[in-house]
Amino acid sequence: MNKIIGIVGYPGAGKTFISNLMKTHFKFGVFYADRVGHTVLGECKDEIVEVFGSKAVDSLGSIDRTFLADVVFNDSEKLEKLNSIVHPGIFEYARGFAKSGGKLIIDAALIFETRINELCDEVWFIDAPFLVRLARVKERGWDGKDLLSREMCFLSEEELRKRSDRVLVNIDSTEVVLGRIRGFLE
Repeated sequence: MNKIIGIVGYPGAGKTFISNLMKTHFKFGVFYADRVGHTVLGECKDEIVEVFGSKAVDSLGSIDRTFLADVVFNDSEKLEKLNSIVHPGIFEYARGFAKSGGKLIIDAALIFETRINELCDEVWFIDAPFLVRLARVKERGWDGKDLLSREMCFLSEEELRKRSDRVLVNIDSTEVVLGRIRGFLE
């Protein structure tokens, strides 16, 4: 069976958790766009430095993701510029992954903005209430302001729900969530 499911959702909703469940329990291959994005940042280092200056590179010569996050998540024009640099590369990696065939998950927070949804048979919006997401991202060292500044960069919840084929609420036990996934796959 060949099937590509896109996974989208706000930070802390549990996209990676759901992707990992599908990998472990349903034998899907998984493409993690965030991880690939880190690779693409490095591949685009010269262009990023040209746009954001030498502070965009740390003392080891790598892209300083903390610096970039502080800049782009507080300036929509700079975020748009960074996205225009890295999104094409992420899309190309995703396209290569999609060609591998089989049961595949593409875990991508900005699935519609990157056009990765065009590679998918269906897209699932992973949802959880704001306070649940906040508790989860605190483990990453984020606070409410960090989460809100990142969420402002996403499509609205209404738009994500409208564009997605399914909505998976991720607030229950693993067993309950697995049951929902199983139902979606049948």
